[in-house]
Amino acid sequence: MDNKNFAIGVLGITTVILLVGLVIVNSQPRAAFASSGPGVESGDYVLANGQFLHTTEELLYVIDSVTQRLIAYRFDVTSRQSFSPTDGIDLALLRDRASATDAPSQKPPRRGRRRP
Repeated sequence: MDNKNFAIGVLGITTVILLVGLVIVNSQPRAAFASSGPGVESGDYVLANGQFLHTTEELLYVIDSVTQRLIAYRFDVTSRQSFSPTDGIDLALLRDRASATDAPSQKPPRRGRRRP
């Protein structure tokens, strides 16, 4: 067997292994993130982007700190045609409901190690 043919065979096998690894890594589902980077704050607004799991839709979260409202906008990456609001949440109402369900007699959880 010639050294040249042996080197070509090794490079061919290496190429196939790397190609299979690339396909496996890219076929795994990615986790959903609320923000893929730091949010942008400008005046009374906070912006953050996110992505749905297994879809080609990107999300833009806009928080209006004056009205205490969060609105999510959807953008279809494949068609690049639609940019529409999907849902809105009243953060003040959400905060009031969360504080109403807290028991006033319940102690907050202790942090750190417990002492014997």
